[in-house]
Amino acid sequence: MISSGDPLPPGADAIANFDGSHADAETFELIEQVTRSAGVSLQGQEAKAGTMLIDEARPLRPADLGLLAAFGLTSVSVVRRPRVRLILAGSKGDRGDTNGPMLRALIVRDGGNIESCAYGICEQIAMSELIARPGADIVLVCGRTGTGQDDGSPLALQAAGTLDLHGIALRPGESTGMGSAVGIPVILLPGSPLHCLCAYDLLAGRLIRQIGGRASHLPYQTRLAPVGRKIVSSIGNTEFCWVRLVGGEVIPLGSAGTGGLASAARADGFVVVPAALEGYGPGASVTVFLYREDEQMKGLCQ
Repeated sequence: MISSGDPLPPGADAIANFDGSHADAETFELIEQVTRSAGVSLQGQEAKAGTMLIDEARPLRPADLGLLAAFGLTSVSVVRRPRVRLILAGSKGDRGDTNGPMLRALIVRDGGNIESCAYGICEQIAMSELIARPGADIVLVCGRTGTGQDDGSPLALQAAGTLDLHGIALRPGESTGMGSAVGIPVILLPGSPLHCLCAYDLLAGRLIRQIGGRASHLPYQTRLAPVGRKIVSSIGNTEFCWVRLVGGEVIPLGSAGTGGLASAARADGFVVVPAALEGYGPGASVTVFLYREDEQMKGLCQ
């Protein structure tokens, strides 16, 4: 009788399953075929010497922890979750805090920890002090990033550190800015919720994932599908187009920037049109970034 974990007896090269044999006081009978190495765990079977146990940049899963323990590894080097400071300049008008809940969920999705969240910080000096305060790995300032008299975020960043870029060829998201303060990257996100969402996904989210040791590409499942109705874009701007998948074809919900967050909420996903293109004609194959992935969606994309 061999128990799990025991070494093989001398001369043996297989173990018969208990359920595949019959024994009484005097005889032992095999009732199932036993092949060589059956029931035996060979040295190096799970991993050969020098094999990288976990070779992908991702959070450790429960199975990863068990694997590490099985190989006697009681501690490993990991990357700390990025500490994200969120400064919400407040909305123009009576919209309320739309961006706060959205950004907090996105930051958590991308592996960041929210170090602090300040709402309604419109005064330039107060904003500059928050930007420059130590304790964060990245600072996101949302709102008042344009060129109007009450758009103080670029000036606040300039006072706290450096404003390296203000205004990008992205629709929606033209008023996005970037810079740094006390050695920490700072990204200025537009206050319009749809613009904020696009700028976060293409810039801030990538940076948070990269700082946290994750893959920097967009965290969405993708599918190739043909365009059913023309996608219109303008040369010179990278544009988001929200789409539905109908009968396996890509149907746009409108041009970039139209419809607000309702467009994103109704969409199955989005297409990113490069700045060099005027869009995609019917029949063109495009990559759709899917907001959800299930069997129904797979069927629509086939």
